[in-house]
Amino acid sequence: MDNNLSLRLTEVRKKNNLSQEALGKEIGVSHQTVSKWERGEKSPDAEQLIAISKLYGISLDELVGGEE
Repeated sequence: MDNNLSLRLTEVRKKNNLSQEALGKEIGVSHQTVSKWERGEKSPDAEQLIAISKLYGISLDELVGGEE
């Protein structure tokens, strides 16, 4: 997984004051899955990325590319 994406996922989650567990509940995955994304061990699939971007109110470009 792209290290920039894992860092970005962590950054936006913390910016939105969510725990890994809370994010997981919001999008239907376990906190362990969120942790693996943030450590770069796994990548969220397209549907999960869309759900995350909608939850945070940002575009996919902003989420994946870090472009604000």
